[in-house]
Amino acid sequence: MGAIGGILTAITVRSGSSVIASMFATGITSVLALLGGSFIPTTTLPPIIQTIGSWTPNGMVMQAYMLANQGLALDDIFPYLLRLTILTFVIFLCSIFIFPKRRTVT
Repeated sequence: MGAIGGILTAITVRSGSSVIASMFATGITSVLALLGGSFIPTTTLPPIIQTIGSWTPNGMVMQAYMLANQGLALDDIFPYLLRLTILTFVIFLCSIFIFPKRRTVT
């Protein structure tokens, strides 16, 4: 969530408008929650939506959490945690490149 907050901040500062943050808060969050299984179980959705949902941040965390609650070993949970870590670093690196550079005072 910190990386997503970082990229939203970078986009908001770069654009100079809070429209992006508002759009994320109202629409994108709901879509990610639906795809990740926060509203309904992903097993009721078509297979392609299930695959997309397993790559959303909340989908990965929910899968890891459910597997941990079922008593599965760390080897079964690790792929979801690894994907989440990789996604976090990618989003964080994107936010670093998007954020405007400092201006020097002359």
